[in-house]
Amino acid sequence: MALPPGSRVATGGGIKGDYPFTPAQIRADLRRAFGGVPVSDVYGMAEANWAAFECACGAYHIPPWVYAVVTDDDDRILEGPEATGLLAFFDPVAGGDLIPPFFQTADRVHLVVPGADPGLACPCGCNGAYIKGAIQRVDLTEEAGCAAQV
Repeated sequence: MALPPGSRVATGGGIKGDYPFTPAQIRADLRRAFGGVPVSDVYGMAEANWAAFECACGAYHIPPWVYAVVTDDDDRILEGPEATGLLAFFDPVAGGDLIPPFFQTADRVHLVVPGADPGLACPCGCNGAYIKGAIQRVDLTEEAGCAAQV
């Protein structure tokens, strides 16, 4: 199937368990099936009122209205323009009855918040916070919400 010029295929949902194909193989198969269009991933979750699209450099860019941080194993926010820990975020347009709308995920990420340091900006040219590298689901079953319920 050939898609119109300028099209892009996006994947999302993550791999929740064992899967026989690598992300590289999945992307190659999708490019082949859709006439060579670019393939990107999208990171998101039911609790978020946003999605982070993967750029050509492999970074997941967090929308500017979301304040993202990472926390350590003791749930303390890690300071600095780059840190690795569990992603947590303040989303002013989400939350329903949750006040304030601040969420901690079970996803270990490397978060980069360039701020005033242009050397940390993503090479794609997008400004703002982004997730660099792999996103790893951490087994927090004792703290899990609806996705881990039987």
